[in-house]
Amino acid sequence: MHNEVVRKTGARPDTLGENDIAGMVEGSNVTISFDADLQGQSAPVIYKGTVDAEGVWSGTLDIAGGMLTGTFKANKK
Repeated sequence: MHNEVVRKTGARPDTLGENDIAGMVEGSNVTISFDADLQGQSAPVIYKGTVDAEGVWSGTLDIAGGMLTGTFKANKK
């Protein structure tokens, strides 16, 4: 069995500004990372999770190397 790894890059605008973004998909595992500008400081932001059969992506969020952590759940529209 062969697991294909797909890597993508781009930009994402939002309330944290427009940031270069990198992502990786390996099977149902998805990781997205970017550096955000938080009050003049660069802070790495990493989303890691899995996508289920219904297209729901859920997992963990890490900001600034563990200074802020949490979980997330995203539904495909």
